[in-house]
Amino acid sequence: MNLVSYLAQSTSGIGVFGAIVGGSGAAAKNYRDLNDGLISTSDAVYDTSKEAAGAGVATAISALAVGAVGGGLALSIGTAFTAAAAAKYAWDRAMIEVDKKVNKPDDLERAVSAGAQFAQPAVVATPAPAQPAAAQPAPAPAAPPPAAPAPVAAAAVEPVAPATPQVPPAAPAPAAG
Repeated sequence: MNLVSYLAQSTSGIGVFGAIVGGSGAAAKNYRDLNDGLISTSDAVYDTSKEAAGAGVATAISALAVGAVGGGLALSIGTAFTAAAAAKYAWDRAMIEVDKKVNKPDDLERAVSAGAQFAQPAVVATPAPAQPAAAQPAPAPAAPPPAAPAPVAAAAVEPVAPATPQVPPAAPAPAAG
């Protein structure tokens, strides 16, 4: 029997499939971060496990919600997406609290404390154009403020016709010879 067909027979099986997919994505991200020296092996395993479990829970809740709501394809997709996003959000918030309790700083703090070096964005200075000192105009004297604003008369506003695009004429085709 096919793995997907077997897992699709139950909500918990759908959750397991979601954990496989979510865990695979987290493993790929953590493998890259591990190779870049941003995280340790234990941190990669911890994060991959946490993300796999979260994706599994979100997928199972999504499947339950779609089964409960029913409806057509559009409603089912919307329900699945909304339920999965809400469940994963709740999972991630809970994991932040768990991480705080076990004193796990976030990835950036871990990387910085491990001595990781981050590339700084390049700053390119553009020099101002040079002007000879004699060519600079003298500053204008400050004008006194007007005594009182002049009254504004209401003017009639005429509608403006939209501009028509100007299309150049097509070039004549070369004669066949």
